[in-house]
Amino acid sequence: MTVKEKMLSSIKPVIEQSEFVRTDLSAVQKMALELKGIEIPRWNQELQLLSNDEETVQYYFFVDSMQGCSWPEKGKDRWYFRKDNEWIKGYYAFSYSIKRAALKDKKYLNADYLSTISYEDFCEIFRGKGELQLMPQRHESIKQNFSTLKQKYAGKAANLVKSANKNVSDLVFKIVKEFPSFDDKAIYNGQEVYFWKRAQIFPNDIHFALSGKGLGEFANMNELTIFADYKLPQLLQSYGVLVYNEDLTNRIQSEVILAAGSPQEVEIRAHTIHACELLTQELMKLGRTITSQQLDWILWNLSQKMTVILPHHRTPTIFY
Repeated sequence: MTVKEKMLSSIKPVIEQSEFVRTDLSAVQKMALELKGIEIPRWNQELQLLSNDEETVQYYFFVDSMQGCSWPEKGKDRWYFRKDNEWIKGYYAFSYSIKRAALKDKKYLNADYLSTISYEDFCEIFRGKGELQLMPQRHESIKQNFSTLKQKYAGKAANLVKSANKNVSDLVFKIVKEFPSFDDKAIYNGQEVYFWKRAQIFPNDIHFALSGKGLGEFANMNELTIFADYKLPQLLQSYGVLVYNEDLTNRIQSEVILAAGSPQEVEIRAHTIHACELLTQELMKLGRTITSQQLDWILWNLSQKMTVILPHHRTPTIFY
């Protein structure tokens, strides 16, 4: 079974039983028409590390072990990181802060160091302005993941990637089995639902960064889904693809926290994956063949430019 098959099978009951979210097929068709001619954006190498294959893979393993959830707690200032004379935010603040640390000192790519890194040294990597949520959990993830990497793969994420023999599903299954902080799942009406956002985004990142060559070469990238986060559902809702009921709309508008694993949060993420599968199918009917992970990259870039009407949902979690 592929990653996509396992994930889509797990979200099927959510789609069928949802109370708070639904997917509007007519809006999917309209959105597909708009997406048909949008090119896949270029990968940003300025704000992310590109070195030799092994260092690049090690870097993205660090980034994808803890990136996400960059919005501020209510009443607190958003986290920003300084690049030259500019303060940057969000994912690229994560990726650049780790890139800068690694360029200054290679110990930040060393599993021996990272498996025992102190909390103070870890926080120093991200010192900027404002407050970044979940720092203790991120710190623990880094230590655990690099400790496992040291024990099983001689400290090299490249060895982890090589062990999958260019099979992206095998790599994702290895990651979620061996590195618990990547095992992004929930229980919905008594059944397990798999999202695996960061576990999938790791091979995606190295695939794009290395132009699908060397350690970035996988024979089956089409076996990934999109990566259900905060911004994609917000974008899909703005297009009318995701439709929230009044109660959920009011909660999101008021920035009420949706607990991780709550029915509302699970439905948002499940419908995001479902809607994007429908989008790839509609695009195929329009003559454009595109993988889910390529669609994700298009949609994520669109989400960074969108005019916000409804805020994104708020769920403090290390998983996205």
